Amino acid sequence: KANVLRLTDGLFLEEAGKVAASSPGITMETALVDSCAMRLILQPESFHVLVTTNMVGDILSDEAAARVGGLGVAASANLGLDGGLFEPVHGSAPDLAGVGQANPVASFFAIEMMLRWLGEEQTARQLHRAILTSLEEGCTTPDLGGKGGTVEVTDEVIRLMKGTSC
Repeated sequence: KANVLRLTDGLFLEEAGKVAASSPGITMETALVDSCAMRLILQPESFHVLVTTNMVGDILSDEAAARVGGLGVAASANLGLDGGLFEPVHGSAPDLAGVGQANPVASFFAIEMMLRWLGEEQTARQLHRAILTSLEEGCTTPDLGGKGGTVEVTDEVIRLMKGTSC
């Protein structure tokens, strides 16, 4: 929103431009958050990476999560030169603490991303297949229309990882 928030978003845009200009192979495209939000819904495949401020990124990640089933399935990665942090987009979901209804799928997808980042491609693929199979078989939490709880969905993904069935 650099057209309105000239000091903060303007500075961010200026610094991002410097990084892109000094990084061969990186093409930078700028867009106002309004049009970006619309494109994210209508043409999500047109994006590879979004680099933005925390506030705008938080809003756009929630919007993008709606395209794939909601916050319960959206994972994130924050990568640096020497490390990475992988977590569900939804955070800790304190309103679901102790209820047994929190969707663990976003945590599994975060683990999958971490495994790929660590070079554990085979285990990442195995986990990915287990997650998708569990979802396809309807072993889901209420936010995705299922009747399973956190423990049931977790146990099913673990069983599928091990190659066993209920």
